Amino acid sequence: MRRRTFQLAAKGITFSLVLTSALVMMPASYPQVEAAEISDIEAQQAQVQSELASLDSNLVQVVKQLEDLQTQISDKQQEIASTEQSIKDGQAAADQQYRDMKARMKSMYETGDNNSLLAIMAESGSLAELVSRVEYSNQLYTYDRNLLGSYKATVEEVTALKGSLESEKAELSARQGELKTTQTNLNTMISSKQGEASNLSAQLEEAKALAAKQAELERQKQEREAAARLAQIQSQNRTNQTRQANNSQDSSNNNGGNTSRKNSNNGGNTTPSKNTTNKNTSTNRNNSSNTTTERYSGGNAIVAYACQFVGRRYVWGGASLTNGADCSGFVGQVMAHFGLLSQAQADKHGYTSESLVNVGKPVAERDMQPGDIICYPGHVAIYAGNGVVVEAQNEQCGIRYGRPYNKYFGSITAIRRLGV
Repeated sequence: MRRRTFQLAAKGITFSLVLTSALVMMPASYPQVEAAEISDIEAQQAQVQSELASLDSNLVQVVKQLEDLQTQISDKQQEIASTEQSIKDGQAAADQQYRDMKARMKSMYETGDNNSLLAIMAESGSLAELVSRVEYSNQLYTYDRNLLGSYKATVEEVTALKGSLESEKAELSARQGELKTTQTNLNTMISSKQGEASNLSAQLEEAKALAAKQAELERQKQEREAAARLAQIQSQNRTNQTRQANNSQDSSNNNGGNTSRKNSNNGGNTTPSKNTTNKNTSTNRNNSSNTTTERYSGGNAIVAYACQFVGRRYVWGGASLTNGADCSGFVGQVMAHFGLLSQAQADKHGYTSESLVNVGKPVAERDMQPGDIICYPGHVAIYAGNGVVVEAQNEQCGIRYGRPYNKYFGSITAIRRLGV
């Protein structure tokens, strides 16, 4: 009978181990993305965005300079047009003055068959009148010559001004051409940087998507490992229970045989003595105590015992491992089972997530071991090793095994160890 039981238990263990291998060794078919890669892409993206901002600023300045230059060129063009009109007007006046002077000279020297001077002398009544008329004729000639010279000087001055304005306009146009070339180059660089930024954005999105997938695969892996470990623990618990049952059966059979032999030797006297009765009563009382309080043998024993109740209900304010418990009720009952906390206080839900912060001895996070109590704000759990906990999580999840110890409940407020 016992051999058959051990065979069944062995089969159960073998099945659990095979399941563990099958679950844990499932390969991930996605490329691995390190956080440093995402940070590097983000740094490159920030650099490109900074360069884009600088290029945009330069482009704005160039466009403004082009607008100012265009205004200056337009002003110069208007000045040149005005100067050209002045040149035309001055040249026309000079030409007219030249024609008038020629007409007067022709009238003086040609009308009268070159006897104009003789006519003046003949017509003059006195010497004074003669001198006056000759002087007037000379003044008129000088006036015409001076006026003609003035017109010519004005035309030359305005023509020089036009040349200066056209030179300034040429310089402005050359500067305008340079700025337009700069504008074209800036637009090309901006277009290139925008393409680079777009490419980096695509890389970043892809890297983040891969990182999210990687995190999801890691979470699934942890869940598989947790489930496999839980199955192994439960299988080991069933094996231990089977062994204990077989040992109890063998002990009962041996005691029955001894009793029969003793009764036979006593001639059928089955009435026990007073001392024997007291001894048996004491033994029964000790056995009853052993069924409620297990000898503490380390943190793994705590985890193994706690995992027996995985799947049971979460009941707020509850302190029953079979009928339902909340987080502190669950931890209190598990620890009380090993005599590490008061059973009486655990039964009346005397432990809370706040009070458990002060039990046992403090432990650093890097030194955590299975069986340690992890306290969070408003929550408490038992560390099960491999980065996960066993706990009464909430009404939706119930008593659960496998949550990463550093997720979902905020920062850790304390880690405590009992039995040391």
